[in-house]
Amino acid sequence: MSKKNSSVNLKKSLKDTKDLSDIFFNFQKKLDNLNKRNYLVAVSGGPDSLALTALTKSYTNYKKTKFHYVLVDHNIRKNSYQEAIKVKKLLKKNKINLTIFVNKKKITENIQAEARKVRYNILLNYCKKK
Repeated sequence: MSKKNSSVNLKKSLKDTKDLSDIFFNFQKKLDNLNKRNYLVAVSGGPDSLALTALTKSYTNYKKTKFHYVLVDHNIRKNSYQEAIKVKKLLKKNKINLTIFVNKKKITENIQAEARKVRYNILLNYCKKK
């Protein structure tokens, strides 16, 4: 989670609270249609995944639903684990539990594709357990 991502100001992008309400009600309708009790949210620490995390947290106030929040540290960048811990602390302040998985497999070629494979495998195994 970079400083740039952590200081995203949603107020600038939303004209008024109606925009935010429209986003939430659209999200709520889609989840209602799925009609599941458990979901997994993959969190990266970027603005998109943090926005999704906020929406899911709001949804739990509307309907009793369990969201599992997971971050996969691919261990590619030097400070990636420290960044993962920052995201965990940020979510903890909002009473959201984040599980961090650290990839032990060395990724050296086709980094994006290999990281995606590893991430999907970790997330799939987590879903099967839960």
